[in-house]
Amino acid sequence: MCWQSFLGQQVFPFEGESGERVMSNDRQEIAGFSAWTQHKTAQVEALAQRSAVPLMRYALALIFIWFGFPKLFSGASSAEDIAVSTVDKLTFGLVSGDTARIILALAEVIFGIALIIGRWMPLLLLMILAHMVGTFTPFLFFPEQLWSSPGVLTIEGQYIVKNVVIIAGLVFLAGWGMRKGGHAAEDSGTPLA
Repeated sequence: MCWQSFLGQQVFPFEGESGERVMSNDRQEIAGFSAWTQHKTAQVEALAQRSAVPLMRYALALIFIWFGFPKLFSGASSAEDIAVSTVDKLTFGLVSGDTARIILALAEVIFGIALIIGRWMPLLLLMILAHMVGTFTPFLFFPEQLWSSPGVLTIEGQYIVKNVVIIAGLVFLAGWGMRKGGHAAEDSGTPLA
């Protein structure tokens, strides 16, 4: 009987002093390496399961604060004009100009802080998701500002499309970490429904 290792070399079992089958040193090293890699893989998976939800919350919080804070100051955000125009259009002119900019900025900063705190996650994620859907409405209202040519986005268009990643992060949090501020998945080791 012969076995083939992952290197294609043949390793033959042989009998020890008492007649039991014993693997060659090469085979033992391969088996030992395999056990070590499985153990390390399990450790990495456990660490990832414990840290995925908090890391996603903090990463999204950083994005919301980073992109929202400059909107508090007129002219500081490259997306200010299209964001204000969108809010104006969505509210039928009831909220416009600096008022729209400041409300939008405060909402985004508050979303970021709330993600860090991690309370009321179902309501928070629903509110952020509604906000994210609203960020795509400029494609309906101002397509000429978002496309430089067919299939090629302007910087404003790219700014909006990156929100797909934020939405994916929100879906991840909804699936894994809505209860207890995202800590339940850490405690149980299983996804939350």
